[in-house]
Amino acid sequence: MYQRMNRTWLAIALALSALLLAVHLYALANFWYWHYRWFDIPMHILGGIAIGSLLLSFGTNRRTSIYFLCMLAIVVCWEIFEYVFGISTHQPHYWVDTFKDMADGLLGSCAALYFARKTAWH
Repeated sequence: MYQRMNRTWLAIALALSALLLAVHLYALANFWYWHYRWFDIPMHILGGIAIGSLLLSFGTNRRTSIYFLCMLAIVVCWEIFEYVFGISTHQPHYWVDTFKDMADGLLGSCAALYFARKTAWH
């Protein structure tokens, strides 16, 4: 069955992605990732909300298992990307940080799904 794309969630995903980019560039310019070790937590959560919103625009909120499988695949691919390009691999306990980052991204996607189910935008 053909599912029409939800433009509201697509616009939300675009706006959140633009916000994420702006905050990331500002944080890089001001060395926030190095000065504030906790700063990547809200960034991964915001990224999870943005990607979750994009998935919601495709109508995946009707099938929660597909939504979370897609989200898990994206989060794992992002952490592989960070590993391959040496982003944050110099930290002690790198694997603990990796699993925490994946949990933060999934937490953000849970927030997006919760918001989608509690509003008229579903």
